[in-house]
Amino acid sequence: MSDQAPERPFVDEDTSESLSEYSPIFYGYPLKKEFRLPYDLRGKQFECRHDQTGQITRCSVKKDRLSVDMRPFFDNIRASETAEQSFSIYERGLRYAETPPIATFSFRVPFADAEVALQEDADAQVTHVHCRWSREDNPSGLRLRLSTEGDKHFEAFLDAGQGEYSFKVQTRAFPSGPFTVEWVVGNRVAREFHGLHEPDVSLAFTKDDIFAKDAGLEILKVTDEQDREYALAGPKCVIRNIRPTDKIEEGEPYEGDIVWLDDKGYRKYWLNTNPVRFFINEDHQTLPFLIDKEGDGAYYDVDEKLLYWIEKHRREDILVERVYFAFRRLTRAD
Repeated sequence: MSDQAPERPFVDEDTSESLSEYSPIFYGYPLKKEFRLPYDLRGKQFECRHDQTGQITRCSVKKDRLSVDMRPFFDNIRASETAEQSFSIYERGLRYAETPPIATFSFRVPFADAEVALQEDADAQVTHVHCRWSREDNPSGLRLRLSTEGDKHFEAFLDAGQGEYSFKVQTRAFPSGPFTVEWVVGNRVAREFHGLHEPDVSLAFTKDDIFAKDAGLEILKVTDEQDREYALAGPKCVIRNIRPTDKIEEGEPYEGDIVWLDDKGYRKYWLNTNPVRFFINEDHQTLPFLIDKEGDGAYYDVDEKLLYWIEKHRREDILVERVYFAFRRLTRAD
C-alpha cells in the first residue's frame, strides 16, 4: 500500500437553488445531502459512513446525482456529545482504510455541549435536575422535556436565549432507573440526553407504603457479627411483593420476594427459596435478619459481592448479621 496521503475528495456537493426543495432542515440537521457525480463514477454504488459511530447507510444514485438520506443517523446524532458531526462517502465494496472517500461533509449539532446533573435533597424529598447548554440562535423558543422510566413527563417552556434550567421533582415521582432530557425546538427534538437515576438516599415511607405494588426495599450493604460493612455489586438486590406474615410469632414480621433487577428495572432472576422473612428497624433502616423459606440466613459472597441463601456455604464467605436498605418506588412490577 502506498505511503502517499489520500487524495482530496473530488465529488462536490450540489448546492444549486434547484435543490433547495429537497434539502429541508430538521432543526440543525439536513434531511438530505446531494452530490453531483462525475462521468466515471456514474452507475456505481456508494454508502455513507458516520465518522463518530461507524454507522453506515446506502446512498441513492440516479443518473449523475448521489443522495444521502440523513434520517437513519438522527438517533446517534441527537445522543452525541460531539458538536461537529462528520460523514464520509465511499464506493461500496472497498476497504475504508485503504481507499479515500469520494466526498466528505460535516455540520454542527445544536445543544451538543448540554450537561445534566442530578442533586438529591433527602430532607425535602426532592430531586433537582440541573440542565445547562450554550445558547442557540432560534426564533421559536425552546421546550425542555424530562421523561422518566415510570412514564412521568415534565416540561418547561423557555426563552430562545436561555442557557440553563432546573427541574424540581418530588423524589417519589422520579424513580430509580433511566431518564431522558430532550431539547425541543418547534416540534423537532434537537438533542437528547440519556441518564441513569441511582439515588443514594432512601425515600421516606410508612408501613402502609411498603405494601404497595411498586414498593421495594433495595439492599445496599450488609454487616458481619463484628459490624464490618460489605457493599453489594452487580444487579440490584430488591425485596418486593412485601406483605405481613404470621409465620414468626413475635414482633411485627414481614415476608417478601428477593429479586435481582437490571439497570432498566427488569427482573434478571429471583431467589428459588422465596419468600424471605424479616423485621424492619425503621430508626436505622436495617433488617436484623433475612431468612428464606428453608430457614437459611443470608451469606455474602466475598468474591462476587452478592448475597445467597444456602445451607452449605463457602468457608470464606460472610454470614450476614444486619442488612441496610433503601425504600424505592420501582418502575416495573412482576
